[in-house]
Amino acid sequence: MNELNQEGSIKEMVSTLMTQASVVVITNDIEYESAVNSLSSIKKVLKSVSAYWEEPVKKARQSWESLTGKRDEMFDPLYMVESKLKIMIGDYRMKKAEEAKRHQDIIRAQLEAKAMAEKEELAKEKAEFGDIEGAKIVSDSPVSVVPVFVDGAPKVKGVGFREDWDFTVEDMDIIPRQYLVVDEKKLRAVAKALKGDAKVPGVSFFKRVVVIAGR
Repeated sequence: MNELNQEGSIKEMVSTLMTQASVVVITNDIEYESAVNSLSSIKKVLKSVSAYWEEPVKKARQSWESLTGKRDEMFDPLYMVESKLKIMIGDYRMKKAEEAKRHQDIIRAQLEAKAMAEKEELAKEKAEFGDIEGAKIVSDSPVSVVPVFVDGAPKVKGVGFREDWDFTVEDMDIIPRQYLVVDEKKLRAVAKALKGDAKVPGVSFFKRVVVIAGR
């Protein structure tokens, strides 16, 4: 049987089994036995499908591994350099932003001090000319200055930025419960090892029947 006929035959068997399975119900012993026989038939067809595709998939995997390996030989050093440059650029940008923020704070403080001095001088002048109410109004008025903007890192075409936040665990013992993840792999291992004797607070262990069909 050539490959085309073999594949067609397998597809026909799969289609037949799917049709049969779509109407299966189990309400009595006869239907139960029929379902078991259908399960056995499915296992046999699965074996045929696996055998048919084993060699082509193996060859495709070998070809894929070879090609992706050669691709990664080119990718990996570029990704390493890209990652290093991104970190350096990001660190420098943060440094310049912090420097700009400190500079802005200094300039703002200087402007506020100047505005305060001018306000006090104006209030003093009004008081000296007998305008006590005007002096009080000036003294009670808030000091405001025009916001100061100082550039950080220079703008360069071809790169964009966005803020990102991450975390570092400092003390596992005080992390709130809602941020912890259940270790399902460990619990399943306990269930398999201890069976009915397994006991873990907050966990209910149970038994279920797993159908094993012969191949």
